Amino acid sequence: MSDRERRTAVVTGAGSGIGRAITLSLIADGYLVAAIGRRAKKLHETRDLAADPTRVLILEADISEYAQVAAAFAEIRGIWQRLDVLVNNAGVFGAGAPLHEVPKQAWDDLMSVNTNGAFWCAQQAVGFMRRQSPAGGRVINIGSVSAHKPRPNSVAYAVSKHAMIGLSNAICLEGRADLVSATQVDIGNASTSMVDIAAQTSPAYHQDQPEAMFDVKHVATVVTTIASLPTDVSVSDITIFATQMPYVGRG
Repeated sequence: MSDRERRTAVVTGAGSGIGRAITLSLIADGYLVAAIGRRAKKLHETRDLAADPTRVLILEADISEYAQVAAAFAEIRGIWQRLDVLVNNAGVFGAGAPLHEVPKQAWDDLMSVNTNGAFWCAQQAVGFMRRQSPAGGRVINIGSVSAHKPRPNSVAYAVSKHAMIGLSNAICLEGRADLVSATQVDIGNASTSMVDIAAQTSPAYHQDQPEAMFDVKHVATVVTTIASLPTDVSVSDITIFATQMPYVGRG
């Protein structure tokens, strides 16, 4: 197996939507991919769609639980000699509510996945990347345009995506000496079930004409391109959105 064929990646939330598209794209580009998600059935569906299903390692885990994240990465370290890429994709939107009415449990549940879970995965991956020989690797954090221009009734989601920016910057700073970098990929209106949930809860979507959407395969193309760059090249951040969505200058 060539060096190109030995490239490895972990994708969280790999059972559907953006995570599934990224997983399939990375496999088509020759990666071995550890697909992490809470639902084994959905992960197996992703694997069955892959160009080469033998290159998918299925790991059922809830990333909001530290012990499950640690166990998943321990299994990865036991199988692979190195880790090249982590795609921190798993996330939830949560129920929409005005800021002053958000229930504590709803806030905690969203943060446990979007913020805590992303950190647990990054912590495990960065440690792996810094200790391997040669050192180096890349974390790609899937964010949202909500980190820049939030929608009404989505404060918890917006705060969690602001946190992802901080995580990306911290990884770049602390990983620099070991060629470990991070990229923030902020997305607006990729066509997924999460956008459908947002449309049901945010008044910003309730317009005479539906907002423009774009296919998740384009996110996957961008992520795969960034993932395949050499470790001495970094992309700090990139924003991908549907051209006709009300994002630039929206109020």
